[in-house]
Amino acid sequence: MVAEHRRSLLLRARRLVNHSSFATLVRTSNHHITFASLVVALCEASFVSFAAAGQIITVAVSGMQAPGTPDGVTFDVAAASVAAPFAHAPAINNGGQVSFLSNLDGDGVSAANNAGLWAGAPGNVHLLVRSGDVINTPTGVDTWTLSTSDFKYWYPKPINSAGRVSFDGMVSDIAHPATGIADDASAALVARVGDPAPGTPGRVYSPAFVITNLLPKLPVPATNDSGQVAFVAGTLPAPRTSGIWAGAPTALAPVGQTGEHAPGTPDGVTFGGSEIFGDATTFGVPSLNSSGQVAFTAFLEGQGVTEGQNDFGIWMNGPRGLTLVARWGDQAEGAPAGVVYSMPDSLHPEDFARAEINAAGQVAFRGKMVGIGGGEAIWAGAPGQLGIVARAGAPAPGVLGSVNFKELWQPLLNRAGNVAFIAALDDPSSLTGIWAGAPGNLTLVARQGDHAPGTPAGVDFGDLSITLGGVPGDLQPNAPVINAQGQVAFLDDELSDSSAGIWATDLLGNLVKIVRTGEPLEVAPGDFRMVSGLQFAGFSGNEDGRASGFNDLGQVAFRAEFTDGTAGIFISNAVAAVPEPGTLALAVLGAAILFVRRGWQVGQAAPA
Repeated sequence: MVAEHRRSLLLRARRLVNHSSFATLVRTSNHHITFASLVVALCEASFVSFAAAGQIITVAVSGMQAPGTPDGVTFDVAAASVAAPFAHAPAINNGGQVSFLSNLDGDGVSAANNAGLWAGAPGNVHLLVRSGDVINTPTGVDTWTLSTSDFKYWYPKPINSAGRVSFDGMVSDIAHPATGIADDASAALVARVGDPAPGTPGRVYSPAFVITNLLPKLPVPATNDSGQVAFVAGTLPAPRTSGIWAGAPTALAPVGQTGEHAPGTPDGVTFGGSEIFGDATTFGVPSLNSSGQVAFTAFLEGQGVTEGQNDFGIWMNGPRGLTLVARWGDQAEGAPAGVVYSMPDSLHPEDFARAEINAAGQVAFRGKMVGIGGGEAIWAGAPGQLGIVARAGAPAPGVLGSVNFKELWQPLLNRAGNVAFIAALDDPSSLTGIWAGAPGNLTLVARQGDHAPGTPAGVDFGDLSITLGGVPGDLQPNAPVINAQGQVAFLDDELSDSSAGIWATDLLGNLVKIVRTGEPLEVAPGDFRMVSGLQFAGFSGNEDGRASGFNDLGQVAFRAEFTDGTAGIFISNAVAAVPEPGTLALAVLGAAILFVRRGWQVGQAAPA
């Protein structure tokens, strides 16, 4: 609790330093300028001293006793590929707690109980659910045993501020994909293939996506700090349909269903199917904000609907139900009259599976404009107040010469309405890069071919475009994260020397290396191991209910593999707004908050 208070204090102090009333105070006298400068200097000094140490905290490592298991059961390194220990990346919440999956080894470990899901802060990690455990169904009547194939697809699992984790897997056998939630007190299923689907009498859940060469599954639910979830699933009996469910795990309700009228469209237009994923799939993977609002994409069918022209849209729910945000074929907001939304020329699975949302009810998405001055574009803002953030053919900020955006990837959206996105440039090599910032004030974060900070001369960033996961919406490797402070973190696994690394921006916008393959990492005091592989949970704005490897404090969570065959889960504070305990800066920051709160010297109330 003390650590959380310190973090909160520091973040509040920085917001107050930037607040207009504080700025007014600073302008009133040289004395106030000196005091404010001291506050900021000590604040930054605290950050710099912490970042200079490059402190990396070990959460779990191969051979360590696995919490919640009998003595002698340890985190395992024997398996490889999709069954690898600590497979894929950890997620981190804004309290510094992580969630991660691992294999197990030791006495009593068999194929029936050799994997688990853990969560917690370093030194206080709890086992949430282990293969072979019995957990409750949504009805609380039947129980099902988690099978060893539960963690066949190990993607990062979202963890909310209360330490509750949403997960996916198989229950009973491979034919029963399921989703669930767990904390250190209990674990329960949210949805299971074959169980009744709420709000659809006579129908049961079926896999959300059926893709050739992949096991059917239900995607990991998005989850918020209130413990609500949102997910996409199919339903049976035939004909197969799909829908979005959201709400408290014990009180789920459908948000949209195949065959229902699509709000904001003419009568006779309904949510309808598409063969884009190899099966009739109407809805993409939803995003969920802290207020319980859901944003999602969906295909359309019915009267006046033409495939590829006006058969796709984005919706958001709220107090008045579903609101149409944008429909392909309709007038594009922020564009001249007659210019309409359309499907992008360069199709990516996330176009069909994601629409971003933040706590303010703003959304962000990628599409194309058809008409004079058209081309691919990114929009962001509240429904009815959308603005164009970036578009193909427009100059790329931060790039010398006449270089324009050529291709855009799905944007991310943070609490302040700032975006982050990947784009390719129209230079001869179509180099890629990451941009972030407020609409109209974008900044280049990193560009393919530029020197990677913290590495020897000649080591440059490689292709920064997204690598896809196995299921639509499971986009993790290489994708960036933007946090509430506007900081950006990302993994580049194609550096010019064939190494990989994770970078993040500090509060001043400087790009800092977190960890890199081919370099040593201190796992324990004096225990240095050479990094051979890295995984990072990307593709989130920390407001969408998704797993994130970069929290709003600036802490980076990652998985590292080592040349000795071991692996581990780690947290870096290199760019975090987490001061060292007991620093003078804390005392001055506390005084600064009181200074502004009481309106000293300016005779006015402090901002709320």
